[in-house]
Amino acid sequence: MADTPKTRISVEVLAGKSGSTPIPGNFRLMDINIRKDINKIPEATLTYADGGVAEREKFEVADSKLFDKGNKVIIKAGYNSKTEVIFEGVVDENELTVDKLSKFVVKCYNQAHLLTRVSMGKDLTLKDKSIPGAVKTVLSAQKDVTSSVTIASKPAEDALKKPQIIVDPFKTCWDFVKENLACYIAIPEDKKLRIEVPDFSQAADTGVKIVYGKNLRSFKVKENVDVLQALSVKGFDQKKPTEKLESEQKATALYNSYKTYMNKDTQAILGDIKEVEVISGAHIHTKADIDFITEAKKTASLLAFKTGNIVIHGESKVQLATIVEVEGLPESHSPKFFVGGIEHRIGKDWETTIKVGGNASGGLGKLTGGGGGSANQSDPAGSPTTGAKLSGNLTIGIVQSIHKDEEEGLYKIEVMLPKLMDTIVTARVLQPYAGAGDESKPGEGTFFFPNKGAEVVLTPLEGDENNWLVIGSLYSPANKPSEELKLHKQKTQPDEDNAHKSIVTKDFILDFFDGKEDPRFMIASRDDGKKMNASDKKYSIAMHIKKEPHITVTYDKTKIVMDKEGVLVESAKNIVLKADKGDIEMSAKNIKIDGTADVTINGQNIKTAAKTNFNVEGMQVAVKGKTQVNVESSATAAFKGSAMTNIG
Repeated sequence: MADTPKTRISVEVLAGKSGSTPIPGNFRLMDINIRKDINKIPEATLTYADGGVAEREKFEVADSKLFDKGNKVIIKAGYNSKTEVIFEGVVDENELTVDKLSKFVVKCYNQAHLLTRVSMGKDLTLKDKSIPGAVKTVLSAQKDVTSSVTIASKPAEDALKKPQIIVDPFKTCWDFVKENLACYIAIPEDKKLRIEVPDFSQAADTGVKIVYGKNLRSFKVKENVDVLQALSVKGFDQKKPTEKLESEQKATALYNSYKTYMNKDTQAILGDIKEVEVISGAHIHTKADIDFITEAKKTASLLAFKTGNIVIHGESKVQLATIVEVEGLPESHSPKFFVGGIEHRIGKDWETTIKVGGNASGGLGKLTGGGGGSANQSDPAGSPTTGAKLSGNLTIGIVQSIHKDEEEGLYKIEVMLPKLMDTIVTARVLQPYAGAGDESKPGEGTFFFPNKGAEVVLTPLEGDENNWLVIGSLYSPANKPSEELKLHKQKTQPDEDNAHKSIVTKDFILDFFDGKEDPRFMIASRDDGKKMNASDKKYSIAMHIKKEPHITVTYDKTKIVMDKEGVLVESAKNIVLKADKGDIEMSAKNIKIDGTADVTINGQNIKTAAKTNFNVEGMQVAVKGKTQVNVESSATAAFKGSAMTNIG
């Protein structure tokens, strides 16, 4: 390789099945390009001169099989034959180009690259997990990738646990990790993938010395002060909906402890920052959620605050997610820089580029964008805090259970989602009306839940796929409407006027017919599920308001009919009128009582009076008193018998 005026660059490459075979010295290495970034999979590209156009030129590199796909590669670099590992990975692809200068190009990836080839699958269930806890569970299941997840102590993990974190089975493990980093970052080291909260207050790495005028080749870093905003987070406490759930923090409260990471002029204006970023959404339920989002916002802001590149002489000791110091900068400038990326270019020279700061990962960016509910940074793609995202806002599900409510008070049901390879999620059910009532009569509203096996439409509330909402049910060839609804050409499809509305349960039917000729209403039993008229039902209440208006109450053979002619009460057996503590009064122009057998009137006292005539008639009429009988007339009293009259 090339020499510098002061020292000689040394490069060593090992490859093969175990990555322990040194590459022969006669293999002509043209250049090496290594890229490492937080939240990305590191990669290395090696370019060798191999073969040529002449027949005698052999393809020694390609034929060595040292760089076959799947082989391990270790790249070391240093000076004066003292080397250190700057990359370790696996060959993913190789390409041979035969031209004036034949080349064999080898592309390698870090061990974490295997996560991009493993789908989440349908068998993974993440219940009672926090977001970082879910990431830890997913990574722990990947035995071919060495990883560690360091969960922050604040906010407490238990306070962040969710009943279920939904997994898109079509997404890869790496997608899931990136989308759920929140306030964490992924640090892909050669031998281990680390997931942890970045530390912008850590001491500078003393193993890396960067000095202006010596090994510093170029410096272009700027501070983006506009990202250091005050923060207002507003949520919704489902258990206490009338109480405010919010937090407001000034920029000084959020970033004052990171002043050594800022230039002096930025430190001076930190207290003057008035801009407020508002993050709100229905996915924010607790104080712990607010704290979690606040930490995520700080991570995103500090990554974006100081960005740019620092180019130095080749340096093997630079590590991701560390702080490096640059000596010789103006006194007004902070000498500290967070390493968000590293690039090594080795050819005739060795140059190392340090990428300062970085961009938030997918999940982190969405979380700090407001989770779909931000007042000034809405995110229609969905909530950032959990789960892989579906390709649409609505999906179809099949109800599995309605009686299990693990989150007591939310009245969730279990629904299977074919879109997610039959994953079962819990979902709240949209009600047309629901309320708390008052102290004397708590609880009010409708109470409609779909049956097991029903086809329903769901949506992730504000895009948060751990917070599902059933918004309705669907008819289908398997879930057909009742036969009683066939009023339009023997089909259950509505007629052109859409005059028929109905609510049908297993045992009851509530029907509304808004037809022009005979608008009517009926509530009835479903003793015969194929007959729709009230007259065909064993139990019913029917109201007709236009064609022969009437109200009919039917109980089998007993019927009460109210129409313009009056009230008709028909009973196959008895009619009983009873008022234990009150009176029964009857008033009409004429009252007629007929009994095909006997008519009996009993009472403590019985009084009968007529304003004109009082006639008592019968085949035999007997008037009897156990003590006495009084017959009195203010005028004449006459007793007459056509045969014989006995008095005494």
